Amino acid sequence: MRTCPRCRAGATAYVGAGGSNAADAPIRIPITRGGVLAGMRADAGGQAPGASQSYTYTVMKEGVAGALTGAILNTDTSVADITNRTEVVPGDRLSVRVVASAGASALPTTSITLGFIPAGKV
Repeated sequence: MRTCPRCRAGATAYVGAGGSNAADAPIRIPITRGGVLAGMRADAGGQAPGASQSYTYTVMKEGVAGALTGAILNTDTSVADITNRTEVVPGDRLSVRVVASAGASALPTTSITLGFIPAGKV
């Protein structure tokens, strides 16, 4: 679990190395091995966003939104994207954008798990 003090109603935060930040670049995680990110699971630490609210997670590669995305809605506390994939090469840097809808409950902690298939095993 990562603390996410910037994950509050109506806010956009980026989660990566060292926690969360209002900007993407300072917390990007460097990739050292090529392959494919296959699947993402995001957990809101037991905190639901609330009725008609959401937390939307998107894997960012070099600051650009990728295919791996998911939204935690209403009373749910987790989401999984098992369909989409994103190719990565050594030197790419990743983060996860978290967008809380305007009336969402604060999100004090969150965890994100990414599946990885090494190059040549896809």
